[in-house]
Amino acid sequence: MSKVLKNPYGLRHGVLVTADCVERGLACGCTCPECGERLIANHGTVVKQRYFSHESGAECEAAYETALHMLAKEVLAEQRRILLPPLSLSVTRQLMQEARQKLQTLRSRLVAIPAEITDPISPTAQVVRTGHYQQFDQVDVEVHLKEVIPDVVMRVAGRKLLVEIFVTHAVTDAKMRWLEENSLPMIEFNFSAADRTIGKDDLKRAFLQPRRPLGNGNSKWVHHPKAKKEQNRLDDEFRATYLDRLDALVKASDPQARAACEHDQVAVVGVDGVRRSMCRKCWKFFGRLPG
Repeated sequence: MSKVLKNPYGLRHGVLVTADCVERGLACGCTCPECGERLIANHGTVVKQRYFSHESGAECEAAYETALHMLAKEVLAEQRRILLPPLSLSVTRQLMQEARQKLQTLRSRLVAIPAEITDPISPTAQVVRTGHYQQFDQVDVEVHLKEVIPDVVMRVAGRKLLVEIFVTHAVTDAKMRWLEENSLPMIEFNFSAADRTIGKDDLKRAFLQPRRPLGNGNSKWVHHPKAKKEQNRLDDEFRATYLDRLDALVKASDPQARAACEHDQVAVVGVDGVRRSMCRKCWKFFGRLPG
């Protein structure tokens, strides 16, 4: 979170309540959602100043996060429906950079680059379309899946979707590896920048409405089982249709290859419309042609 928040949540008779809807002081009858200690409801002059403190005077740093997790799970269990974040893929950045470097090399060697590969065009794939709502048959909380305990497990037609509520603890590398090994999808809802009391209506909007502010309920895919396969397909397509052709031109235009080449001159029209005399084998430039 952007700053440490005073905890606005307490448990009363097993139900999560906020400090503004209970009696002042110990009469609130609330306990800490994290440690179970009795809470004191503090009422300021405005609702935003109302919060809970521990009877002992100690602070429980995890109380706010625990309470927000509990409230989010409650809303998801009631709604059994979320707006899935879109997931679109493009060619790996490293391959695009490699293509640009090869283009720069070819231009420095005055190679007439074929028009269809003059500019690197990245193929894309949409794994999850924008605006896709998913209804679930069942919602389970605190389910043990071997080494991992996701915040929420949503089930539909025998398939699982894991949901994480991010407040201060992001998904670890170990959990990511586990997701990949077990081919399980996971979505994260990010509340790390929350700076006020979040109610059930706020959570409903986060789970069901698009374009949430960064850190205030925005969602993303932590892992999607189809993403890696689609990414490999896009990269392979880019290599075959673009990068490999550039690589062949770079090798053919190498100074040593040109020195040993028995040149076969041919007229080439570049993307600029200029006719040039080039070697069809090593792409050596001999000069501009009239017309």
